[in-house]
Amino acid sequence: MPKSSGISCLCISISNRPPIPIMYAKLFRFWQTIEALSPQGADKPDASNNSFPIYRVEDGNLPPWLDSSHLRRPIPANKAWRYSLQCGLFDSLKLAELLTTKLLTTKISQPDDVLNEKLKGGESRLFDLGFDDSGILNEKLKGGESRLFDLGFDDSGIPIPETFVLSMACWASGQILHFNVDILEQGGQNNLDDVKVYDHPNVLPINSGYEGFDVLSERLIGYVAKQAAVLQEQNQKATKEWLDHLVRFVAEKCYLPMHLFSDQPTYIAKCFQVKVEGKTSAGKPQEGNGPAWRQSRGC
Repeated sequence: MPKSSGISCLCISISNRPPIPIMYAKLFRFWQTIEALSPQGADKPDASNNSFPIYRVEDGNLPPWLDSSHLRRPIPANKAWRYSLQCGLFDSLKLAELLTTKLLTTKISQPDDVLNEKLKGGESRLFDLGFDDSGILNEKLKGGESRLFDLGFDDSGIPIPETFVLSMACWASGQILHFNVDILEQGGQNNLDDVKVYDHPNVLPINSGYEGFDVLSERLIGYVAKQAAVLQEQNQKATKEWLDHLVRFVAEKCYLPMHLFSDQPTYIAKCFQVKVEGKTSAGKPQEGNGPAWRQSRGC
């Protein structure tokens, strides 16, 4: 028996019935939904890399900007650390199972909808699993870890608001779990009562094709900017507790169940070095330059 090669993404299978005539617009929306439900995997830790170390930050660990062992690493005088965090890791297979249960027990409102055509009658599934000749589940197809959002930090541990990137797969999955799949065709729905409108000059307009995702992303960038300003005013750095609060807040706004994440959220911290304008190789700042992270975002 040949080994099965599959993928562990959240994908809707095609019925084994012959193709049916459908409108191009519906076909596009169908595949747009598939695209939205494809989570991004998390990177693997590699703490041994001197120039670009990658750490796993979980309960008991500190973010790299607070970790003395990381800060002891040598770095050229005219460079500074930048950090890109993959925040709120979760098992993508667990999310796939939640979506499978929801979709197979929910009646889609439009009888002639293309998704309904794929789900009514015949076989349907949200993910494929591969097994080897011995019947052992392929390690690569056990789900793996995905993340809720990405966020960059400067060398002082202050978040850089415009680097916030929300996972569309998490947002779309939350919409389906809380409402149903039809909500995506309407652009999504959010609860933004406690997330103010924010205008940031460094943020480009977001145009994903889902208005709800775009609006929520822009509002969350504003929320991060507000929290970053508080940290700066109090001369503090983002702690593990600060990160955990942000993960729970974002997950709530995405309508994701908290049991999808561990009690103490987990992160992947990617570290890299960037050349800082206004800082000479001797380490002396040049006059007339603002904060380094504003000049070299790095994420």
